[in-house]
Amino acid sequence: MDAQGWAREYEASTHEFLRAVALTTPDNLDRHAPGTRSARHLVRHLTDAQAQGYVRLVRLLAEPPGSSIQSYDDTAWATSPITGYDDLAIEHTLALFRALRQCALDLLERLSDDDLLRYAEHAETGRYTLITWLTNYTEHPREHAAQLREALNT
Repeated sequence: MDAQGWAREYEASTHEFLRAVALTTPDNLDRHAPGTRSARHLVRHLTDAQAQGYVRLVRLLAEPPGSSIQSYDDTAWATSPITGYDDLAIEHTLALFRALRQCALDLLERLSDDDLLRYAEHAETGRYTLITWLTNYTEHPREHAAQLREALNT
């Protein structure tokens, strides 16, 4: 896929997740199937992941090839009582998600096909390419949109 195709797929996955979130109500925001996460939790998780993703994208695009990309412990973030995964309202979190996704899309729309060759070094997984980033941050909202729809239908 070319750079602009990736940008369109990224944008489509944002809209897919937001359509799933639009199905939430105060009554179903905390509903979840056994072994799955609630809509509230998924919105928070995906926004935190996107915040990390935006920083990774900027590093991939602006820093020299092979620069370091930091990992983070998403389980620790989700289970810390102070991060609010199970009780904070989602309005601010959702606004941040939208803003981060749009800021990333603004950058993706500027890419050339040659930019797809950019890479960094991830602290845990090694070589981390822009294609890896695009794949991860395009599929992640789609995966969680499906989980969210499942949670809401429980």
